[in-house]
Amino acid sequence: MHRLQLRHLVSAILDCSPTQRLALLLAFLFGQCVLYGTWGSFVLYYPDAQRYIRFDILMLLLPIYFAVLLYLVFLYVCCRFLLGCASDDYRHVVMQFVVAISLVIGVPALSILGGLLSLGAGMLMLGVPILGLFFLQRWAGYLLFVASFTVFIGLVVATTLDYIPYAPLLTEQGLLGGKNSGFWLYSTIFFNLMYVIPLFCMIDQLVLEFKNREQKVRYLSEHDELTGLLNRRAVQHRIQSLFVGLRPPNTVQVSIFVLDLDFFKSVNDRWGHLVGDEVLVACAHRLQQIVADQGWVSRYGGEEFLVLLLEQSPEQAEVLATRICQGIGQLQVRCGSVESLHVTVSIGVATQAIDRIEAIFKLIHQADQALYQAKARGRNQVVMSAAEA
Repeated sequence: MHRLQLRHLVSAILDCSPTQRLALLLAFLFGQCVLYGTWGSFVLYYPDAQRYIRFDILMLLLPIYFAVLLYLVFLYVCCRFLLGCASDDYRHVVMQFVVAISLVIGVPALSILGGLLSLGAGMLMLGVPILGLFFLQRWAGYLLFVASFTVFIGLVVATTLDYIPYAPLLTEQGLLGGKNSGFWLYSTIFFNLMYVIPLFCMIDQLVLEFKNREQKVRYLSEHDELTGLLNRRAVQHRIQSLFVGLRPPNTVQVSIFVLDLDFFKSVNDRWGHLVGDEVLVACAHRLQQIVADQGWVSRYGGEEFLVLLLEQSPEQAEVLATRICQGIGQLQVRCGSVESLHVTVSIGVATQAIDRIEAIFKLIHQADQALYQAKARGRNQVVMSAAEA
């Protein structure tokens, strides 16, 4: 349940406008700053902390900390005023740039305090650019990643050359680490989990969302949007898969039904296309219900449907086609205020044992010709192709 809610949250964030995502990023950063403040309060009241943390530096950082909080609130308020602006509006572009540059300055500066080569600094330098790619526009995310990485490398070089002190917030014992210190253990876990958990959840849900969207795209590419049946392209792909590795004298018994709703044009002309769509959906559902798992059902175009059966005798195919004709003929389609519509269908059937893919398209043509005969004989009936009659 919680996983489903989290997936919906990630999906909602991805569907947000760029300005809304920017506001969410600022809210997230504010929350992270509050966590840093929580850790600072813990340090002040934890007796063991003085062995590892320089309190003089920590106290100097307090005004900067509150200034950063106010700065984030200011950016958030500005961002709220930009809601509804186009993503290419110059104000929105400036806002994205300001946030990206602020992170380019802030993240390396924060990493300096605890040591650029520490695990926490690594998580910070990795986590924030990834968050930027998620919440910012793509160009701003790449700007954040490239610029922060460049600044980070420059700071490492400067620290190596002793231009910048390494981990000024830590005492000498803090630099050596406190393997027997509860404070050091809690702090390490705290700073890493601040980014590990959000990053893991975000990446997990992004991968899941990507897979779901990929499945949705694949489904839409293979199914008719209106009726939910297979479309013409999907049927052709499945037909091709039938003959992979099939060599004479091996054959596949294939039965093809081509169905066409009778006088469907008059339904559209009299009642409109919305009612016509309701009729198509109702007929598609009834057709799928009757055929079930005996074969493939597709919308082949307009008011025309195609059914493909495997390993069914001509007699079995004719029986099923008759059931379809009767089942659709019993439909009473109700469309809002429109009176119940009675629908009938004409069906052409062709069945044959075939050993190559070219033969199946010939079989579809035979079923189509049988459909024309059903129309010519008065509609609302099944006609077997000449080869099977």
